[in-house]
Order: sequence, then structure tokens, then C-alpha cells
Amino acid sequence: MRALLALILGLALTLAAECALAAERRVALVIGNAAYQKFPSLPNPRNDADDVTAALKRAGFEVFGGTDLRRETIRDHLRQFARAAQGADAALAYYAGHGLQYKGRNYIVPVDAKLQDEFDLEYETVRIDDVVGELNRADGARILILDACRNLPLKEKSDRNPFTETGLAKISGRGLVVAYATQANALAFDGVGRNSIFTDAFLKAIDEPGLDLPQFFQRVSIAVDRQSGGRQTPELSLSYPGQFYFNRSETDRDAWRKIRDSNDPAAFRGFVQKYPQSDLADAANARLAKLDDWSALKEQQARRADAARRRREEQERADEEARARKVAEEKAAEERAAEARRVAEELRQRRLAEEREAEARRVADLARAAEEARQRKLSEQREAEARRAAEQARLAEEARQKKLAEERAAEARRVAEETRLAEEAQRRKLAEERAAEERRNAAEKRIAEEHRLAEERRLVEERRAAEERRQAEAAADEKSRRKRADEQAAEARRVAERAAEEARQQRLAEERAEAARRVEEARVAEEARLADQARLAEQARLAEAASRSREEHRAAEPVTDSAVALAPGAAPEPDRPIGRLASLDAPGAAPEASGGPSRPALGESRMAYNDPQAALPSVKPAEPFPSEAILRDRLHRDAEAELGRIGCAVEGADTDWNDASRRALARYAKQAKLKPVPTEPNAALLEEMRRRPEHFCPIECGAGQKAEGDQCVAVAKPEKAKPEPEPKPVARKPKPEPEPKPVARKPKPEPKPVVQERPKPAREIAQPKPRPAPVAAPRPAPPQAPVSTAARPMQRPLMGVGF
Repeated sequence: MRALLALILGLALTLAAECALAAERRVALVIGNAAYQKFPSLPNPRNDADDVTAALKRAGFEVFGGTDLRRETIRDHLRQFARAAQGADAALAYYAGHGLQYKGRNYIVPVDAKLQDEFDLEYETVRIDDVVGELNRADGARILILDACRNLPLKEKSDRNPFTETGLAKISGRGLVVAYATQANALAFDGVGRNSIFTDAFLKAIDEPGLDLPQFFQRVSIAVDRQSGGRQTPELSLSYPGQFYFNRSETDRDAWRKIRDSNDPAAFRGFVQKYPQSDLADAANARLAKLDDWSALKEQQARRADAARRRREEQERADEEARARKVAEEKAAEERAAEARRVAEELRQRRLAEEREAEARRVADLARAAEEARQRKLSEQREAEARRAAEQARLAEEARQKKLAEERAAEARRVAEETRLAEEAQRRKLAEERAAEERRNAAEKRIAEEHRLAEERRLVEERRAAEERRQAEAAADEKSRRKRADEQAAEARRVAERAAEEARQQRLAEERAEAARRVEEARVAEEARLADQARLAEQARLAEAASRSREEHRAAEPVTDSAVALAPGAAPEPDRPIGRLASLDAPGAAPEASGGPSRPALGESRMAYNDPQAALPSVKPAEPFPSEAILRDRLHRDAEAELGRIGCAVEGADTDWNDASRRALARYAKQAKLKPVPTEPNAALLEEMRRRPEHFCPIECGAGQKAEGDQCVAVAKPEKAKPEPEPKPVARKPKPEPEPKPVARKPKPEPKPVVQERPKPAREIAQPKPRPAPVAAPRPAPPQAPVSTAARPMQRPLMGVGF
């Protein structure tokens, strides 16, 4: 973490330095005169000027000037340099060629100069004081470099020689840096190579990063003195109080600070290649050797681990083959057992088919009459259903135009839920185990996520602390900018607060829209539920009327023994379903009509049965129960089971979704903080309840009681001891405190066993009466098709019409 923070800080400082340096403006005037017309040519100044120009451009200077310049050309370049130097951060003037001094003043000699005596100086040369004057226009460093102290042969034209002094005179000025190729009043030597001795040392030093002006010219002086054998010693006049670096590149120590905590061998190899003369090169080589040894050790360990992994994989592969052989043997044994069971099942099915075929022939007459009555009833019901469907379609179309996206989503969820319930009816137990495993995994993932978030918060806090420390240090160094930074920070906070307020307003608007959508969905669901209750109440009333009509006809017209009673010695079929299930299980048999008079049809069928010439009616397949009623009834059962499991149903379970069930659901919603409180369960709410642990709803105890585990116990109140008379102390026996009486929670009702009655003959089988609806909330149970009990919780009683 410390290395990461150091790397980030280094990058930030580097970027800040590069930005600052990129904004720095540097200008330079470079002149190199070698091909003189009236004096001997010089071998090096042209090369010196070209090489210095290239070096200064690499250092970020805008360079003016040239080589072998005439006096007017020098004046033109000096004029351009003066304009560029105005307000510059650094200004430099370099001259290589012939120069001279006269009466303490220094002059640059152009290539076209014609010097006969002192009167030609002002008209044939350029004063160095003019160059110094243009350097003073800069705001930053002002540097003058003169490699011009070469011997200038002049002929004497008068009795006196004005040019007897050699070399250049000293130049002084506040804030000016003047570098002479040699000491004042001394001569400078040309080099034997491409450049002069001074310029060669200057070019080598300018490529070395991190040298300020004193260090830079010190390196130049040492190199010149060593190369000339002590015959030429440069001189420096420094009165500039600031710091200036020719080469702004990274120094060897800056590079070492960046890589010294690194474990990358390439970084240290690059350091040694880039800074071979640095005193830190030995440390880099030592660190590189250690890293190479560590890499070799890691490679050896990796090879050993790879060999162990291959051995482990071979062993696992052998174990897997053995397990596969064992599974194949077990599968073969299971297949043989399944074949035996299949043969036995086929024999049983054939026997049952024969018995059902006989029963079907016996009840054919009853089926025909029942089918006619059912068809009439179905016709009426279909007409009513068509009218209701038309009205619902109109309302649904209006609602669909308003909220098309919500309707599609609800339809998709309903279809998915119906499909899932239909496909997983036989696999509920396995699904519950898988759901429990998923809940455990989710809990583990949630804990891991909490740990990860805690770690991330800790890391963020550390970064924030580091950033605060860095900002505090920066603020201490930049006190002059504190006020502007505070104003910018305040403005940023105001912008952030405005953005947060806008986001909060938008979130509130979205929450209001979502609440309105939920209220609308609840209203539509409640209207549908009330319509279903009205329809089911009407069906129950019709079924009750039909049942009373059948009872009246049964009492008026008794059934003969030959047509109704079982054959002598016949035993009741134990596996035969009763009531509605008998009509559903019989192949080709149609269920009885749920309403309308049926006894006259029974009498007519009895007459048709006794007539040998009467033709048997064709039997149509039974109409299935409505899938909506089946799914709703199953959803109610599962919701009540989950509410009882998590401890929210405290009033016992019932076979209907009634007020007690709604109170239990409201209690769950309060504990789970659901808004709005639902009154009917749905698939999403059921899945959420299944993920809740047991005793999710805390136990509620009355006054004077407290919860202990799963029970409420009375709170024991210690009795106050009465004060005894003082004269005669008598030891009193402590009165035993009453033991707290455990108050057990109201136990859940045990599941009522389903008792199958002895099946009646087919002619006496009648539709059982539906249970009358409660007065407070009339809601008869919807027609229910037989559902496998494997998909129901075993602790809940069976529900549905026909059970």
C-alpha cells in the first residue's frame, strides 16, 4: 500500500512538473562566425553554433540567429530576439567567433567587419552591451555565454595601437549570468575536433539532467581545465538568485526513488543502461542480482508445484474412473429393478383398465343424462362467461392503453409462474432443498460481500487520509493560492449539493411514481378478486340449489336395488376416488354438472338402462377445472405454510384465505418493512418468504409476560417482606416465590387426515355440497382439480373443492 501511494504521488508530481515546464517560455540567440573576409577563418565556431542550437532546442528553447552573419544580419536577429525575450522565463545569448575589447567594452566581430583603427568599431562591430540590454527584457534567468576570446590580428595604422589588450573585459549586471570560455583578458583555444574545448564541455553537460546553473558551469569548467591541461580556465559571473536547469529530464536519483521499492528486474536493468555512471548503478546491479536469484527460486518452486499437480490430477483421474465404473454398475442394477417394476405396473394398469371399462359400461346411461344436463349448464355458463369476458376485455383494453409496459411484465410473470408451478409440481421437495442451499449460499455471499465492502471502505478511507495529507502539504507550500482553491472548492460543493438535491428530487419522483403504480396494481387486483368472489358465490348458490333439487328427487323416487346396490359379495374398491375425483379418473366418463336438477335425468337413464334396444350415448371428455383457480388456491396454501413456518401466523391455519391469513400477511409485511401492505400473496412475495429464516416474526406476548425461546412466560413479581415488630425478632421462613408459568404459543393445527368413505355405487354418486361462504367475506372455494400431495407442505391440511 505504501509503494502504491508513493507511485501515485510521484506520478502526480511528475505531471505537475511537466505541465509547469510546458508552460515555461525560453528564447535564445546563437551566433557562430567562422568565415571572416578580412581575418583568418576559424575552424570551430560554425560547428559550435549548429550543435549548441540543436542542444538548446532539445532543452525547450526557441532559437534565433545563425552562422557567418554580417553586421546587419546580426542586428536583424537581435531585433527578433528582443521581441521574443520580452517577459520570457529564460533568455540566453551564445556567441562563438572573434571578439575584442576596447576601453573596457566588448565587441562582436561580424564576418564582413573592416577594422582599421578604433574609429571603425562603432560602425563595423556589434557591442555586447546591446546584447545584454536585450537579455534584460526577460523576467527569468538571463544567461550570456561568450566563446569569443580568440586572438584578432590587426595592423597598426597610427603611432598608437588601441587593440593591445587581449581577451574580453568583465561584464556585470544584476540578475545576469555571464560565462566566459576563458578568464578575463586571456585567450580561448580552438579544439582539435569538431567543437572548441569550451563548447564541447558545454554540450556534454547540457545532456546531464538535474544540474542547476552553478553545478552546470562547474562541470563545464572542470572539463575545460582537464582537457586544456590547465592552460584555459573558464570564468563565471553569477548574480541570478533563482534556480535554472538546462535539462529538465529525470535525474538518476529521481529514477532511483521510483524503482527502489519495485520487484521488476526490467526497471533496474533500464536504470543501469540509462545511468551507467551514476553512483547508484552498483546498488541497482546488486538489487538486480537478488531479483534474478528470487526469480530462479520461484521458477523452481513452480516446476515442483506443477509436478505435484500432475501427480494429483492423475490420482484424481484414476479415482474418477473407479467411481464411474461403480456408478455404471449401480445404474445397471437400477435399470433391472426399474424394468421389473415396469412389468408389474403394466399388469396392474391392464387390470385397472379392465375394471374401469366394466364400470364405464355400467354407468353409461348415467353419463349420458349427466352430460345433457352439463351441456345445458355449460351453455348458460359460457354465455355468462362470454358477457363477463367481453366486459373484462373492455376494461383490460382501457387499462392496457394506460399501462402497457406494466401489463406485459405482469403477464410475463404470471405465465412464468404458471409454467413453473405446472412443471415443478412433482419436484417441490427437491426445489425446497435447493432453495435452502441457495439461501445458505446467498447468506455466505452476503457475508463475503459485507467483508469486501468493509475492506473497500477501509482502503478508500486510507486513500482519503493520504489524499488529505498530500493536500495539507500542498496547501502549506502554496499559501498564496489557498483563497482561490477555497473558493473553487466551495463552488464545487455547491454544484455537488445542487446535483445531489436534483438526484434526490428525481429519486422521490420515481418513488412516488412507483408507489402510484403499486396502488393501481393493487386496485386492479382487488377488483379482479371481488369479481372472482362474486362469480364463485353465484356458482356456489347454483350448486346448492342443484344439491337440494337432487335430494328432493332422491326422496320422491327411490332407486331400485337391482340398479343401485352393489353385486352380492362385491368389495369396495380401495383405490377408487370419490365424488368429483371419480368422474375425473374414469376413462371416458364426464363429471356431473355442478348445478341444475339432475334426478329426472337419473330416472330417464334408469329407464334407458332397462331398455335393451336403447343405444348407449356417446361420452365427451370432461372439461378441466380453471387453471386460475388451481394456481390461486395453491398459492394461498403455500403462502399460509410459509407464514406458519416463519412464525407470522399466530391464529392457526385454515383451508381458506381469510381475515386471519391477511392479518398474518400484514404482520409479515410490517416485519419486512413492505410498502404498501399486500392483502393477497403473489409469486414474488412467496419466494421472498421462502428465503426468510424460521421465527422471522418475533413472538408477541401479552401484558405481564415475556418471551423465552418459542414460549411466553409470566413475569415473576417478588413480594415485598412485611416489616416485623422490633421488640421480638422472630425468624420468618421465606415465602416461596411463585414459579413462572410457561405460556406456550398457540400450536399450529395438526393436519386432518383425509378419510375416504366407502365408495357408493356409480348411480348414487353425487356432487358434494360446497362449504357455505362466510357472511363477513363471502368467498366460496373455487373448483379444484386433483393435485398431487407431494407438492404440498405436510403440516398443512388439504384444501380445495372435492377434498
